[in-house]
Amino acid sequence: MNSTTRLSEKIHRLFSKTVRIFTASLIFTAALAGWRVDFLMISADGNSLCSLPAAQGQRLIAQYVHSVEKTDVEDEYVVTGGKLWTWEEKVKSSNAGMPSVLPKYMSFLNSGGKMIFRGGRLAHETLNLRIGNKTFGRNKLRIPPFETAELYKTLPGRRLELTIVRRPYLYGRTDTSKLFISDRQKRK
Repeated sequence: MNSTTRLSEKIHRLFSKTVRIFTASLIFTAALAGWRVDFLMISADGNSLCSLPAAQGQRLIAQYVHSVEKTDVEDEYVVTGGKLWTWEEKVKSSNAGMPSVLPKYMSFLNSGGKMIFRGGRLAHETLNLRIGNKTFGRNKLRIPPFETAELYKTLPGRRLELTIVRRPYLYGRTDTSKLFISDRQKRK
């Protein structure tokens, strides 16, 4: 084999490799444009406050103070199948407003001074959260990996709507706004 043939083969391999990389990049970009992803949309009064991709199993934890019992309540929701599913509720008391009969598909645990109601198969197309203020409710929302948003300070008296919207990834808008970005995170 002479040197001209070897050079020609090297050029052919390099060209072939370049074409494969370009084609893979083109296919990836096209797939990204059509790849549908679940986005968590948080809005109030018809105005979008927050939008971010929500993977299957993404957790949301709503925390508030019970209006009658004046004890802490923690509700955990999980994103599955384009809906927000109630996963568990942790309370210190089961008197006012708590179930007296355990619903089907739900379990009860008593752990560390808290009563935990888990399961129940309750799915929400839209989850409404009514936000209180410093004296009533003291609502907070945590969506890992973000820090806890103290909604009673930033959105007192508002009603939030949380929905899961499925749209192509490239056309989805990720906007955590100031809802989940603390002053400490801004300084980094």
